[in-house]
Amino acid sequence: MKKVLILGLAGMLGHQIWRKFYSSEFSNSFDVYGTVRKSKDHYKRFNLGYEDHIIENMEVSDFVTLEKKLNEIQPNFIINCVGLTLRKKEISDFEKCYKVNSMLPQVVGQWCSHHNSKLIHFSTDCVFDGKKRSAYFEKDLPTALDHYGQSKYLGEVQSAQNLTLRLSIVGREIENKTELIEWILSQKNQVANGFGSVRYSGLTTNFVANEVIKIVLKYPELSGLYQISSQPISKYELVQKMNHQFNLNINLIRDDKYQSNKSLDCSSYVKKTGFNIPTWDDMIQDLYNDKDFYERLS
Repeated sequence: MKKVLILGLAGMLGHQIWRKFYSSEFSNSFDVYGTVRKSKDHYKRFNLGYEDHIIENMEVSDFVTLEKKLNEIQPNFIINCVGLTLRKKEISDFEKCYKVNSMLPQVVGQWCSHHNSKLIHFSTDCVFDGKKRSAYFEKDLPTALDHYGQSKYLGEVQSAQNLTLRLSIVGREIENKTELIEWILSQKNQVANGFGSVRYSGLTTNFVANEVIKIVLKYPELSGLYQISSQPISKYELVQKMNHQFNLNINLIRDDKYQSNKSLDCSSYVKKTGFNIPTWDDMIQDLYNDKDFYERLS
Protein backbone atom coordinates (compact mmCIF):
# COMPACT_ATOMS: atom_id res chain seq x y z
CA MET A 1 0.00 0.00 0.00
CA LYS A 2 1.37 3.42 -0.99
CA LYS A 3 2.02 5.94 1.77
CA VAL A 4 0.86 9.54 1.36
CA LEU A 5 1.85 12.42 3.63
CA ILE A 6 -0.16 15.65 3.55
CA LEU A 7 1.71 18.63 4.94
CA GLY A 8 -0.86 20.99 6.44
CA LEU A 9 -3.91 18.74 6.54
CA ALA A 10 -6.06 21.26 8.45
CA GLY A 11 -5.71 24.04 5.87
CA MET A 12 -8.16 25.10 3.18
CA LEU A 13 -6.83 22.60 0.63
CA GLY A 14 -5.24 20.08 2.98
CA HIS A 15 -8.43 19.07 4.79
CA GLN A 16 -10.23 18.52 1.50
CA ILE A 17 -7.48 16.23 0.20
CA TRP A 18 -7.47 14.40 3.56
CA ARG A 19 -11.25 13.88 3.38
CA LYS A 20 -11.10 12.65 -0.22
CA PHE A 21 -8.34 10.15 0.48
CA TYR A 22 -10.26 8.79 3.46
CA SER A 23 -13.56 8.57 1.61
CA SER A 24 -14.90 5.05 1.13
CA GLU A 25 -13.70 4.98 -2.47
CA PHE A 26 -10.01 5.39 -1.61
CA SER A 27 -9.65 4.32 2.03
CA ASN A 28 -8.21 0.91 1.16
CA SER A 29 -5.84 2.17 -1.52
CA PHE A 30 -3.53 4.45 0.48
CA ASP A 31 -1.99 4.75 3.92
CA VAL A 32 -2.45 8.49 4.51
CA TYR A 33 -0.75 10.66 7.14
CA GLY A 34 -0.98 14.38 7.75
CA THR A 35 0.71 17.10 9.77
CA VAL A 36 -0.97 19.77 11.91
CA ARG A 37 0.57 22.66 13.84
CA LYS A 38 -1.46 22.20 17.03
CA SER A 39 -2.43 19.27 19.23
CA LYS A 40 -4.81 16.54 18.09
CA ASP A 41 -7.25 17.64 20.78
CA HIS A 42 -7.56 21.02 19.09
CA TYR A 43 -8.79 19.39 15.88
CA LYS A 44 -11.24 16.87 17.37
CA ARG A 45 -14.22 19.16 16.83
CA PHE A 46 -13.52 19.22 13.10
CA ASN A 47 -14.28 15.51 12.71
CA LEU A 48 -11.25 14.82 10.53
CA GLY A 49 -11.00 11.24 11.78
CA TYR A 50 -8.06 8.83 11.69
CA GLU A 51 -6.32 10.51 14.63
CA ASP A 52 -3.64 7.83 14.76
CA HIS A 53 -2.40 9.09 11.38
CA ILE A 54 -2.33 12.76 12.37
CA ILE A 55 1.12 14.10 13.29
CA GLU A 56 0.49 16.83 15.85
CA ASN A 57 2.47 19.90 16.91
CA MET A 58 4.46 19.81 13.68
CA GLU A 59 6.19 23.00 12.57
CA VAL A 60 7.19 22.02 9.06
CA SER A 61 9.59 24.96 8.73
CA ASP A 62 11.74 23.18 11.34
CA PHE A 63 13.53 21.29 8.61
CA VAL A 64 15.59 19.06 10.93
CA THR A 65 12.50 17.74 12.72
CA LEU A 66 10.64 17.44 9.43
CA GLU A 67 13.38 15.36 7.86
CA LYS A 68 13.36 13.00 10.84
CA LYS A 69 9.63 12.51 10.41
CA LEU A 70 10.00 11.93 6.66
CA ASN A 71 12.69 9.33 7.33
CA GLU A 72 10.40 7.65 9.84
CA ILE A 73 7.30 7.50 7.62
CA GLN A 74 9.04 7.06 4.24
CA PRO A 75 6.08 8.37 2.21
CA ASN A 76 5.77 7.56 -1.48
CA PHE A 77 3.92 10.83 -2.09
CA ILE A 78 4.19 14.11 -0.19
CA ILE A 79 1.47 16.67 -0.87
CA ASN A 80 2.52 20.10 0.33
CA CYS A 81 -0.53 22.15 1.33
CA VAL A 82 1.42 24.50 3.59
CA GLY A 83 1.74 28.12 2.54
CA LEU A 84 1.57 31.66 3.84
CA THR A 85 -1.07 33.57 1.86
CA LEU A 86 -1.74 37.28 1.54
CA ARG A 87 -4.48 37.21 4.17
CA LYS A 88 -2.36 35.56 6.88
CA LYS A 89 -0.70 37.74 9.50
CA GLU A 90 2.63 35.95 9.12
CA ILE A 91 2.96 37.12 5.52
CA SER A 92 4.53 40.35 6.83
CA ASP A 93 7.32 38.30 8.42
CA PHE A 94 9.81 38.41 5.54
CA GLU A 95 12.01 35.57 6.84
CA LYS A 96 9.12 33.23 7.64
CA CYS A 97 7.41 33.99 4.34
CA TYR A 98 10.42 32.82 2.33
CA LYS A 99 11.16 29.91 4.64
CA VAL A 100 7.65 28.48 4.26
CA ASN A 101 6.80 29.45 0.68
CA SER A 102 10.25 29.09 -0.93
CA MET A 103 12.58 26.92 1.12
CA LEU A 104 10.14 24.30 2.43
CA PRO A 105 9.08 22.92 -0.97
CA GLN A 106 12.68 22.86 -2.20
CA VAL A 107 13.84 21.00 0.93
CA VAL A 108 11.02 18.47 0.64
CA GLY A 109 11.58 18.12 -3.10
CA GLN A 110 15.24 17.35 -2.50
CA TRP A 111 14.32 14.71 0.09
CA CYS A 112 11.93 13.12 -2.42
CA SER A 113 14.60 13.05 -5.12
CA HIS A 114 16.94 11.18 -2.77
CA HIS A 115 14.29 8.70 -1.56
CA ASN A 116 12.45 7.77 -4.77
CA SER A 117 9.37 9.65 -3.56
CA LYS A 118 7.25 12.31 -5.24
CA LEU A 119 6.35 15.82 -4.12
CA ILE A 120 3.14 17.44 -5.33
CA HIS A 121 3.41 21.15 -4.58
CA PHE A 122 1.03 24.05 -5.26
CA SER A 123 2.05 27.43 -6.61
CA THR A 124 -0.17 30.40 -7.42
CA ASP A 125 -1.29 32.76 -10.16
CA CYS A 126 0.09 35.51 -7.93
CA VAL A 127 3.55 34.89 -9.41
CA PHE A 128 2.18 37.26 -12.09
CA ASP A 129 1.20 40.91 -11.65
CA GLY A 130 -2.02 40.57 -13.68
CA LYS A 131 -1.16 43.25 -16.23
CA LYS A 132 -1.18 40.93 -19.24
CA ARG A 133 -4.42 41.14 -21.21
CA SER A 134 -4.46 37.47 -22.19
CA ALA A 135 -3.87 34.28 -20.20
CA TYR A 136 -0.45 33.44 -18.78
CA PHE A 137 1.50 30.38 -19.92
CA GLU A 138 4.07 28.34 -18.00
CA LYS A 139 6.81 29.89 -20.15
CA ASP A 140 5.86 33.47 -19.16
CA LEU A 141 8.33 35.10 -16.81
CA PRO A 142 6.88 35.78 -13.35
CA THR A 143 6.29 39.48 -12.74
CA ALA A 144 5.12 39.58 -9.11
CA LEU A 145 6.27 42.64 -7.20
CA ASP A 146 5.27 41.55 -3.69
CA HIS A 147 6.92 39.10 -1.29
CA TYR A 148 4.06 36.62 -1.56
CA GLY A 149 4.24 36.19 -5.32
CA GLN A 150 8.03 36.21 -5.38
CA SER A 151 8.31 33.70 -2.54
CA LYS A 152 5.84 31.34 -4.22
CA TYR A 153 7.77 31.53 -7.49
CA LEU A 154 11.01 30.62 -5.71
CA GLY A 155 9.21 27.62 -4.22
CA GLU A 156 8.21 26.11 -7.56
CA VAL A 157 9.89 22.70 -7.64
CA GLN A 158 10.63 21.37 -11.12
CA SER A 159 13.09 18.54 -10.48
CA ALA A 160 12.82 15.30 -12.43
CA GLN A 161 10.22 13.39 -10.40
CA ASN A 162 8.47 16.20 -8.54
CA LEU A 163 5.42 18.18 -9.64
CA THR A 164 4.34 21.79 -9.12
CA LEU A 165 0.76 22.72 -9.97
CA ARG A 166 0.37 26.45 -10.53
CA LEU A 167 -3.23 27.47 -9.86
CA SER A 168 -5.55 29.61 -7.79
CA ILE A 169 -7.92 28.04 -5.27
CA VAL A 170 -11.04 29.02 -3.39
CA GLY A 171 -12.81 26.90 -0.81
CA ARG A 172 -14.26 26.39 2.63
CA GLU A 173 -12.13 26.52 5.78
CA ILE A 174 -12.50 24.63 9.04
CA GLU A 175 -10.99 27.44 11.13
CA ASN A 176 -9.65 31.00 10.87
CA LYS A 177 -11.90 31.62 7.84
CA THR A 178 -9.87 34.40 6.24
CA GLU A 179 -10.20 33.56 2.54
CA LEU A 180 -12.62 34.54 -0.23
CA ILE A 181 -15.42 31.96 0.02
CA GLU A 182 -15.82 32.41 3.77
CA TRP A 183 -15.89 36.18 3.24
CA ILE A 184 -18.65 35.83 0.65
CA LEU A 185 -20.70 33.62 2.98
CA SER A 186 -20.22 36.14 5.80
CA GLN A 187 -21.86 38.84 3.66
CA LYS A 188 -25.31 37.24 3.84
CA ASN A 189 -28.07 39.87 3.88
CA GLN A 190 -25.51 42.66 3.55
CA VAL A 191 -24.25 45.11 0.93
CA ALA A 192 -20.95 44.03 -0.67
CA ASN A 193 -18.70 45.12 -3.52
CA GLY A 194 -17.58 42.73 -6.24
CA PHE A 195 -14.61 43.55 -8.44
CA GLY A 196 -15.84 43.43 -12.03
CA SER A 197 -12.46 43.98 -13.69
CA VAL A 198 -10.44 41.53 -11.59
CA ARG A 199 -10.35 38.26 -13.52
CA TYR A 200 -8.80 34.92 -12.78
CA SER A 201 -9.29 31.22 -13.54
CA GLY A 202 -9.42 29.59 -10.14
CA LEU A 203 -10.59 26.19 -8.96
CA THR A 204 -12.40 25.05 -5.84
CA THR A 205 -10.52 22.99 -3.28
CA ASN A 206 -13.11 20.22 -3.67
CA PHE A 207 -12.22 19.97 -7.35
CA VAL A 208 -8.46 20.19 -6.80
CA ALA A 209 -8.58 17.44 -4.16
CA ASN A 210 -10.14 15.08 -6.69
CA GLU A 211 -7.58 16.11 -9.30
CA VAL A 212 -4.69 15.37 -6.93
CA ILE A 213 -6.01 11.87 -6.31
CA LYS A 214 -6.36 11.38 -10.06
CA ILE A 215 -2.70 12.36 -10.50
CA VAL A 216 -1.58 9.93 -7.80
CA LEU A 217 -3.64 7.11 -9.30
CA LYS A 218 -3.25 7.69 -13.04
CA TYR A 219 -0.32 10.04 -13.62
CA PRO A 220 2.26 9.33 -10.90
CA GLU A 221 5.09 10.02 -13.36
CA LEU A 222 3.87 13.54 -14.17
CA SER A 223 6.61 16.01 -13.22
CA GLY A 224 7.72 19.58 -13.76
CA LEU A 225 5.49 22.66 -13.75
CA TYR A 226 1.90 22.61 -15.00
CA GLN A 227 -0.85 25.17 -14.75
CA ILE A 228 -4.42 24.01 -14.10
CA SER A 229 -7.35 26.35 -14.35
CA SER A 230 -11.02 26.93 -15.07
CA GLN A 231 -12.70 29.35 -17.44
CA PRO A 232 -11.81 32.94 -16.49
CA ILE A 233 -14.30 34.73 -14.27
CA SER A 234 -14.43 38.09 -12.51
CA LYS A 235 -14.68 38.29 -8.73
CA TYR A 236 -18.02 40.07 -9.25
CA GLU A 237 -19.36 37.16 -11.29
CA LEU A 238 -18.10 34.67 -8.71
CA VAL A 239 -19.90 36.45 -5.89
CA GLN A 240 -23.04 36.55 -8.06
CA LYS A 241 -22.93 32.79 -8.54
CA MET A 242 -22.32 32.15 -4.83
CA ASN A 243 -25.10 34.57 -3.95
CA HIS A 244 -27.55 32.66 -6.13
CA GLN A 245 -26.49 29.12 -5.19
CA PHE A 246 -26.35 29.72 -1.42
CA ASN A 247 -29.35 32.08 -1.35
CA LEU A 248 -27.30 34.74 0.47
CA ASN A 249 -29.43 37.76 -0.41
CA ILE A 250 -26.33 39.94 -0.86
CA ASN A 251 -26.92 43.38 -2.33
CA LEU A 252 -23.96 43.20 -4.71
CA ILE A 253 -22.42 46.36 -6.14
CA ARG A 254 -20.06 46.10 -9.10
CA ASP A 255 -16.74 47.84 -8.45
CA ASP A 256 -14.34 48.45 -11.37
CA LYS A 257 -11.77 50.38 -9.37
CA TYR A 258 -9.15 47.65 -9.73
CA GLN A 259 -8.10 45.94 -12.96
CA SER A 260 -6.21 42.66 -13.11
CA ASN A 261 -6.12 39.52 -15.22
CA LYS A 262 -4.30 36.55 -13.71
CA SER A 263 -5.98 33.93 -15.88
CA LEU A 264 -3.84 30.85 -16.49
CA ASP A 265 -3.64 28.79 -19.67
CA CYS A 266 -3.77 25.06 -18.87
CA SER A 267 -3.41 23.66 -22.40
CA SER A 268 -0.18 21.80 -21.52
CA TYR A 269 -1.92 20.00 -18.66
CA VAL A 270 -4.92 19.23 -20.88
CA LYS A 271 -2.64 17.72 -23.51
CA LYS A 272 -0.79 15.62 -20.93
CA THR A 273 -3.76 14.32 -18.92
CA GLY A 274 -6.94 14.90 -20.93
CA PHE A 275 -8.05 17.35 -18.23
CA ASN A 276 -11.64 18.51 -18.59
CA ILE A 277 -11.89 22.19 -17.67
CA PRO A 278 -14.69 22.47 -15.08
CA THR A 279 -17.49 25.02 -15.15
CA TRP A 280 -17.98 27.44 -12.28
CA ASP A 281 -21.61 26.37 -11.97
CA ASP A 282 -20.55 22.76 -11.37
CA MET A 283 -17.82 23.69 -8.89
CA ILE A 284 -20.10 25.97 -6.88
CA GLN A 285 -22.77 23.27 -6.88
CA ASP A 286 -20.18 20.91 -5.36
CA LEU A 287 -19.40 23.51 -2.70
CA TYR A 288 -23.08 23.74 -1.90
CA ASN A 289 -23.47 19.96 -1.74
CA ASP A 290 -20.66 19.89 0.84
CA LYS A 291 -22.11 22.60 3.10
CA ASP A 292 -23.51 20.23 5.75
CA PHE A 293 -19.99 19.23 6.82
CA TYR A 294 -19.14 22.86 7.61
CA GLU A 295 -22.48 23.67 9.20
CA ARG A 296 -21.85 20.91 11.73
CA LEU A 297 -18.62 22.68 12.70
CA SER A 298 -20.37 25.97 13.50
